[in-house]
Amino acid sequence: MKLFVSLVFIGLISFNSLANQLIRGSDIEESETIYWINTDTKNAIIYSQFEVFHILKDLINETLMSEPLEATTLENICHFDRLLFIDEQKNLLFEIAINGNEIIYEGSSYIVKENRLEKFINHNLKRIQNNESMLGRYIKLNINDYSDKCLSDI
Repeated sequence: MKLFVSLVFIGLISFNSLANQLIRGSDIEESETIYWINTDTKNAIIYSQFEVFHILKDLINETLMSEPLEATTLENICHFDRLLFIDEQKNLLFEIAINGNEIIYEGSSYIVKENRLEKFINHNLKRIQNNESMLGRYIKLNINDYSDKCLSDI
């Protein structure tokens, strides 16, 4: 009987993990825009429609489909760069924090393979230096019902 209960429990955990991955995948597919908020400048780089948008979206999707590195409980993600995934109606689908070569989604850390995030970080910094970013205070004007405690001080 204990073996049966253990197998049922393992099956439920596996199903729950698979369901979470499917939800993440559908949310990513619905994403029309990604705002990458730089923690230092509080400005956002906007990705939408072009090739780099699809590369970033695929990278995040691929990473989230892998097994989490560890469970992370973050009370304050304001000291990390963050990605906001937005649908075509300008609703926030979900948010991801970036910590070096890890992404943090719903309390779990995932390793991004082959330092592929580093290219985006460098690209973002160049775009910010070229004044190609949106000021943080204007982000809430472009996302329905969005408030961000990390940007409230600007």
